[in-house]
Amino acid sequence: MQDGTSIQQSQQSLAGSFGGTAQSVAVAVGTGVVFFLAAKLGLGLPSSSGFVAVFWPAMGFGVGMLIGLGPRHRWPVLIAITIANFLANFSSGDPPQIALATCLSEAIECSIPAILVYRWFGSEVNLLRRLSYVLGLLAAAAIGSAAGAICWIVTSRLFYGPTGAIPVTFLHWFMSDMVGFITLGPFVIKLFSLVREPAPRGREIAEGLAALFALASMLAIIIALPLQLWATAIPAAWLFPMILWLAARCRPFFSAAAAALVSITIVSTTVFGIGHFGDPVSSIDDRILQAQSTILFVALAAFVLAALFAERRESEALIVREQNKLRTTLQQRSAELAHINRYSMAGELTAALAHELNQPLGAIAVNAETAELIVKSPSPDLNEIADILADIRRDDVRAADVINGLRSLLKKRPFEPRQIDLNDVVRETERFLAAIATRREVDLTMQVASSPVPIKGDPILLQQVIMNLVVNAMDAMSAMPIAERKIMISTARNGKSVDLAVLDAGPGIPSEKLEDIFEPFFTTKPEGMGMGLSIARTIVEAHDGHLTARNRPERGAAFNISIPIVAAAA
Repeated sequence: MQDGTSIQQSQQSLAGSFGGTAQSVAVAVGTGVVFFLAAKLGLGLPSSSGFVAVFWPAMGFGVGMLIGLGPRHRWPVLIAITIANFLANFSSGDPPQIALATCLSEAIECSIPAILVYRWFGSEVNLLRRLSYVLGLLAAAAIGSAAGAICWIVTSRLFYGPTGAIPVTFLHWFMSDMVGFITLGPFVIKLFSLVREPAPRGREIAEGLAALFALASMLAIIIALPLQLWATAIPAAWLFPMILWLAARCRPFFSAAAAALVSITIVSTTVFGIGHFGDPVSSIDDRILQAQSTILFVALAAFVLAALFAERRESEALIVREQNKLRTTLQQRSAELAHINRYSMAGELTAALAHELNQPLGAIAVNAETAELIVKSPSPDLNEIADILADIRRDDVRAADVINGLRSLLKKRPFEPRQIDLNDVVRETERFLAAIATRREVDLTMQVASSPVPIKGDPILLQQVIMNLVVNAMDAMSAMPIAERKIMISTARNGKSVDLAVLDAGPGIPSEKLEDIFEPFFTTKPEGMGMGLSIARTIVEAHDGHLTARNRPERGAAFNISIPIVAAAA
């Protein structure tokens, strides 16, 4: 006796099998109905080679269904194609032997392209996004058409007898299949690929529909043209601009839809004797030749252009991805190099730390001694003690801020951009630099923009750039008189960017070295590594900015950093 779990599993398995069977039946029925209608359209205009149709769009639909649905539904589709083909031919008056020969040939010519495409490209159904896929798809269709023609010639002669000259029959069958495949094959395949792709944007859909409408309008004009010698080349030439428009601006699906629209229109008007392609004044052979050549030219141009533009869009997307990847790598390397460079400045920072800590620590010691004396007095003033404790707490917070700031500066960390005010970065950096400037006897001034300048950046890395430029300026002025050692840090808005300038009154940069100062390992200092300015430029470029250097007209050097301003957060 089965337990509850086994019964539930059996029910689920049965439901899954029933669902799969129902789906296969639905696919077979839908395929059979559409294939029957396409076959009846193709049988409307037989060629001079007996029972061979001039246009056979049913082949394109069958191959498209087999490729689009994949191997899972291959047999239901083949069975539906075979039955629908037999019914279409038999209902059109063909003898049963001819209908049977056509069924066998159709099964072969539809199966071979689907099998070849699957072997060449796997489960790929987006076959218009690369030129190699388009050429492979056309080659598979040509092989299938040739195999179908051969099968038809052999089986029709076995079952019925000779139906026409073999070379002529082969050529008509082959051209009929190729035109039929081009008419519907790629369009049906693209319909299935749309399910696996992101949905087109509204603007793309609107533009694609507008181009298809323009194409349909041009087709209507062409059909109304009189059949004159000068009008023979007009159809293909006038349709080309819309084909190019669709290929350049829209997904390959719209190009496949355009080829299907043109092909079905030309086939229908030729079969039913309507307009330019159905003018009875011209011989049937001339009408067929013009219709086939127009379909082949327009469709092949649409497919090749769609593939070329799709490859271009794919290449552009790949370039963007690689640029983003490179930018991320550059930012990571900048952070690593900056960490190394910060440690090379550890001596200067340690001196700055000692200077910054002297005042709050000294104030804490004095306040502690004062509080101790008050406590020892006969009647201690508690209010005064409270004030002293508040001073100690404030000085303690100040000392902690200095230590935490230096720890953040020296800590190894990844590139972490966020929205910041560049003025705040300059002010914070000036606190460290003020101590160094005092020890080196340099007059350091700061002039920031009157309003906030929001940028997206990493404040620690930008602090390092400013410190590097200022310390370099101090080094350049070390041999100058104390009264002449002047450095200014300034920020100012410049359109959609902010300019941060470091100006000194030193000897300037030798003109022959201005082009090389940002190169790695280039230095004018005997003890220098030549990496500071190179790292600074790398950091600025990681912020989508630029770092430049020039000599000031009066005296000294000017380093300018330009970084894009971002919209202030709400």
